[in-house]
Amino acid sequence: MLNVHLIPAFGARQLREITREEMQGFLNRKLASGLSWKSVKHLRGGLTRVLGSAEEWGNIQQNPALKTRLPRRAYSEQRAALAPEQVRTLTAALDEPARSLALTGLRVGELLALRWGNVDVKAQVLRVSETVYEGHFDKPKTKRSARIVPFGTQTAESFAALRPDGVDPNALGVCLEGRNAV
Repeated sequence: MLNVHLIPAFGARQLREITREEMQGFLNRKLASGLSWKSVKHLRGGLTRVLGSAEEWGNIQQNPALKTRLPRRAYSEQRAALAPEQVRTLTAALDEPARSLALTGLRVGELLALRWGNVDVKAQVLRVSETVYEGHFDKPKTKRSARIVPFGTQTAESFAALRPDGVDPNALGVCLEGRNAV
């Protein structure tokens, strides 16, 4: 945030020289440049924290970022969902277990963290309780990401066929080419 956005915009200036109007223009330009509204909100938060520290340390009289407003959120066009025929064409081109896994709708990191103990073939659900990010297992990013995901009969049959007999429920996830995937 500092190197890419804030220092190029304000780095050559003393903090006390930066006005609310300049900051407001900076936020508006960032949104107009194609950054998402949420990214612009994070930039404003970073500015608020930096200038809040400067105010606390007596380097500036007041924090001008507190007087800025976030640009109005522009609503983007809704993404087109795949039509049922497109889903059938896509999944027909996939081999097992990729076909069944694609039908769960899980993110890649969630798939990589999937353990047999989180797959209930009889109830046809799986529990997302972990994710893999940059090679490390972690909790899902948000509360909503930790969830129960239902799956259909075809996927249940694929999971049942893939699950090795006597597998430890805590063993790492979905078997790919005879190996436990990590």
